[in-house]
Parts: sequence; structure tokens; C-alpha cells
Amino acid sequence: SAFSGGYGLEGNTLSGGDNGYLAEGYVNVPLTDTMAIRLVGWARQDAGFIDNVLFERTFVSTVESLPGETNTRTPITTSNADRVEDNYNKAETYGARAALRIDLNDSWTLTPSVMAQKQTPDGAFGADRTLGENKVGHFYPEDTDDQWVQAALTVEGRVGSFDMVYTASYLDRDVDSNSDYADYSYWYD
Repeated sequence: SAFSGGYGLEGNTLSGGDNGYLAEGYVNVPLTDTMAIRLVGWARQDAGFIDNVLFERTFVSTVESLPGETNTRTPITTSNADRVEDNYNKAETYGARAALRIDLNDSWTLTPSVMAQKQTPDGAFGADRTLGENKVGHFYPEDTDDQWVQAALTVEGRVGSFDMVYTASYLDRDVDSNSDYADYSYWYD
């Protein structure tokens, strides 16, 4: 029944880590006497605090040879020098929601809405204490791309002395993720 809006801003920093922020806001706009739209948006960056430090790993493979054969395998050493980065596990999130409320009459209301979000975390959120506090020695790219959209409809009404609510929603989500499994290959070998 009335225009309203608001916002929130936040800044933060992690001891031994990076900086982050959160910005969010909404606006409620009446379109007619019986209809209003609400728009909401947010953006957030979670500060990174895990360091991917310089690390080398030597893979030594033991192969049992047949009698009379010589094992000529040579150990292989790899380095993560091209992946070294401080505070490499930051995450960014962006999203929005739109909802339309329609009062059909004194007893029935429709509320269709749509909401979407994209989140892109980088790095890993675990640590290897043998390398130091909040440190890892990873060799391969680690990131995630998580995107989703949800559409929903709510119908609220009154029949006699009964309140009735129907709600339905549909979610479409795509998640692509890359993780470093070099630790597993080392200990497996």
C-alpha cells in the first residue's frame, strides 16, 4: 500500500586474510491499489584466508618386476609454483529477487516471484597443518561456478472459515566445479 525501500552496506576484514563486503537493498513499489512489486538485490564477497604456498611433491612408484627384469622407473617431482597465491579462497555472490503481489479480492491473493543467484568461490576451504596454519600446497585450478534460478507461485485465499495456501516452485541449478585431487593420487600411489 506504500512505497518503501532500504539498503545495507558492510565491510569486513579477516585477521591474516583479505577484505570482504556485503551490499543489499530492496524497494517496494505499489503499481495499483491492489498490486505491488518488490525488488531485492545483493552482492557479497567473502574474504579469502587460505594461502596456497609453494610446494613440491615427488611421486615415487614402486613396481614389482618379474625375476630377471630391472625396474627403471624414475621418481617424478612436480611444483605448484604457477598456482601460489595468498588468500586464494575468496567467494563472490550476486543475486536478485522480484515478487509481484496481486490482491484479486478481499479473500484471494496471488504472489508470483522469481529469484536468481550466481556464486563463484575460488580455492579450497580446508588447510594442511603440515604446511602451516591456513595453508595448502595445491597444484591445479580450484573454482566453482554455481548458478540457479527459481520461479515460484503462491496462492492464498479463504473459503468459509478455512485459510487455504497453495505454493509451487521450479528450480534450475547448474554447478561446475574444479578441485585439486593431487593429494589422493600421491597417497594412492
